[in-house]
Amino acid sequence: MLFKKIRKFSAIVLTLAMSLSAFSTSYAQTLLVSTNKVHWAQEKMQRWYDLGVIRGDENGDLMYDAYISRAEVVTIVNKVFGFQSKASQQFSDVEENSWYADELLKARQAGYLKGYEGNIAKPESKITREDTSVIILQAFELDTSDSDSSLNSFKDAKDVSQYAVAAVGKLAADGVIRGYEDGSFKPKANITRAEFISILDSLVTLLCNTPGTYENKNISGHVVISNPSVELKNSTINGNLHITEGIGNAGVTLNSVVVTDTTYISGGNDIKIIDSELNQLVVNSEDSINSLSISGKSNITKLVLNSPVNISVDEKRM
Repeated sequence: MLFKKIRKFSAIVLTLAMSLSAFSTSYAQTLLVSTNKVHWAQEKMQRWYDLGVIRGDENGDLMYDAYISRAEVVTIVNKVFGFQSKASQQFSDVEENSWYADELLKARQAGYLKGYEGNIAKPESKITREDTSVIILQAFELDTSDSDSSLNSFKDAKDVSQYAVAAVGKLAADGVIRGYEDGSFKPKANITRAEFISILDSLVTLLCNTPGTYENKNISGHVVISNPSVELKNSTINGNLHITEGIGNAGVTLNSVVVTDTTYISGGNDIKIIDSELNQLVVNSEDSINSLSISGKSNITKLVLNSPVNISVDEKRM
């Protein structure tokens, strides 16, 4: 009799424990979802997740407030630009079989990751806010000529390392970084995933990383085309346009497009510019571009050729 009572009591305890366990799991999942919903960067993080640029952990958590490493930052930048070419020399502190080895080589070849003295990259170190600014500046080739005074908007401007002054000043001038409520920038503090994606989101208004026609856009910010077979049509870009090596040997068409700042071409074999107005066009490709055709009522104010390119001009239409 006593044994039956004990067994019955044990069954009740086990059932209760299982119920509590299920409740805890359900509650944790609900808490994760509700926390993400109210996070200040949720929409921005979701946008870049949908674009395939970022991903979560094994549970799908995007880890908004986790500090981001240098290796993670360059991996994201590489995905945005579709960088493929790799440097011949690796950083001395990067193991060959590490998950980020190729990403560091791409970043080095692209020229936006210089590393530290002694040929080290510190890939697993959490990246600081000022170092993030430098990487962003160099990757997006931003002009710093009019940004000196903006650094002084931060009360701790004197704490910014000299090598990062221009980068922080430029991003502040463009409204990409705004600092904290107390007026500080905290240059030596680490940056979270949400904060980094927020900077990226402020810079890149349109990312064309899937084939198709993108049209009727009036864009304030920068545009990146990193996928082949893209046509940008009937659009105005108040910023820079990057046509990257991500398009491979395929083509890109600009049809009735106005770019107020600089258009960078660093890849592709068949670039068509039709009835478009470009302030400055810079060609800087690892491989020669077989065909850059300019036709219609196109107008290019300044053309800078840093690599070989075959240019054809349809004078009959221009």
